[in-house]
Amino acid sequence: MDIEQLKDLWKEDASERLPEINLESQKLFSTPLQKIRKNMKMEFLSSIFILPLAIWGIYKYIFQPITQFYALMLLGVGYLVVGYYYFKFYQLYNKLNYLETKTLHSLLRLKYDLSLNVQMYKSYYLAFIPILFCELILVFQDVNSTVGFETKYLIVNFLFWFLVSGLTLYFSGKAWLYYFYEKYIIQVSKLADDLSDEVIPEGKRNTYMDSTYRYLNRYCSETSAFLWNVFLWFCLSLLLLFVLFKLSLIAVGL
Repeated sequence: MDIEQLKDLWKEDASERLPEINLESQKLFSTPLQKIRKNMKMEFLSSIFILPLAIWGIYKYIFQPITQFYALMLLGVGYLVVGYYYFKFYQLYNKLNYLETKTLHSLLRLKYDLSLNVQMYKSYYLAFIPILFCELILVFQDVNSTVGFETKYLIVNFLFWFLVSGLTLYFSGKAWLYYFYEKYIIQVSKLADDLSDEVIPEGKRNTYMDSTYRYLNRYCSETSAFLWNVFLWFCLSLLLLFVLFKLSLIAVGL
């Protein structure tokens, strides 16, 4: 038997080992994938419209020319980060456009790619924390040079607003990710698992946030329960932060 015959036999054997997905199941996959692609396009366009608003905010709330320059440089760095991650997301966007959903292997590969991009999306938000930190430093430095505050008051206020901004970024990003992407990715993953015999069970978390989500899910849909749960914990976090802020002011004698 020559090499060409061996290749033909291997291809035939491989095709037999790749079960095909029926047309009805393929249609079930297409709906959430179309939603993901549509939302990716919407997010990209919205990031473009945010740019002039961010530039306006810099000139509106920062008065020193040199500080404005530094803030614009940081904004440029931020958009370089956006560009890098959007390039990665664009690769997924194109892959979803030309994706074959006829075989189980391709669907399992899709599930892996989507899960990987969820983690990348989370790191995308984390990348903005140091940029946010630096922007707040510039804003407070500019305000202090214009108005003049006591050092202790300035430090406490800076830490307070940095934590408020960080919490807002975290919870808004969590809600955004779930509403526009993750709930559709969960649908795709469940469909892929239903068609696969090799389902790897995921470990269940048991945090306070998960407990309140399960409680809310008794009375409303999964999406509503998730969003209300995020809003609830965001408000609780802000309340705790405000109490700590007041205690800090008392502790430093302000």
